[in-house]
Amino acid sequence: MSQEIQRHITGIYNELDQYHDNKGLTEICYWHSYKNFKHNEAFQVAFLQVERQIKSVTKDLAQLSESIDDFEIYINQCKRLILLEKEKDRNFAEVYNKYHAKSNEVADEGKM
Repeated sequence: MSQEIQRHITGIYNELDQYHDNKGLTEICYWHSYKNFKHNEAFQVAFLQVERQIKSVTKDLAQLSESIDDFEIYINQCKRLILLEKEKDRNFAEVYNKYHAKSNEVADEGKM
């Protein structure tokens, strides 16, 4: 699961790179240094907002990526604890097996 989410995050990073390279940001950066816009306060404020937003999105994506890794660790820990309980407790093992049998039936019905 986390690998698929990480692929989506990588896709967003790639889109940001493409936006920078192909969708006008290169032109905006060029005009930012042009004399007509050096003293254009509205343009300078908008340009600063673009730079801040790119940094913010990049930071948020990095944090999301780290959080997904932690999320996967906790999911795996819970799964291991459930399996340990199944091995320790016969009553729980019966309920566990019934749950999985029923969930497999539902999954098979959904495929039809």
